[in-house]
Formats: sequence, C-alpha cells, structure tokens
Amino acid sequence: MKTMKNEKHVVGKDGVGKDATETTGGLLRACLYQMPQGGFTLDVQRKRLRVLEAVELAEKDSKDIKLEDADHDTAKECVRTMAWGVMSRGIVEFCDQVLGKE
Repeated sequence: MKTMKNEKHVVGKDGVGKDATETTGGLLRACLYQMPQGGFTLDVQRKRLRVLEAVELAEKDSKDIKLEDADHDTAKECVRTMAWGVMSRGIVEFCDQVLGKE
C-alpha cells in the first residue's frame, strides 16, 4: 500500500500573477485522463478507474490518497508518460511524490 498526501503544488501563475495551485489528486487525475499510446483499452480503463476511485475518495474525505501496490504502479505509469503543457517545479515535485524520485 502506498499513501500520498493530497497536498497543493504550485504549478504556475494565474492571469493576475498569483500562484496557481493544484492538489496531488488533481494532478494525478490529469495524468489518468491523458490518453495512452494506442488509446484506452478496456484493461487500461479498469486500472485507471481504480486509481481514480481512490483519488475521489481522498478528495471527498479530505484525506490522503491510499493506493494498493498494483494501483500505485498504474499511477506511476500514467505520471511517467504524461506530456505536460507547462514546465513547473511543482509538477516535478508532484512527479517525485508519485514516482519516489526514481
């Protein structure tokens, strides 16, 4: 089991120059919805939906994100292959949080 704090990460600036933040769960959700090469097979959808359910549960209860080992592997694969549209220390910190600074 892997437990991650659902903390805020500064991912850039908003339109008026203030820090734009997103939670670990929000960033993980973005990674889960990124289409993998070859599309969303049924197996991929099932694996990612399990992770999404854990994220939603954590957000609903304002708790840490708890993932079974197989679900954490799915999350790591999504984070590893995510193509970000911005460059940000906060995104790197999020990736390190999920990947464990591989």
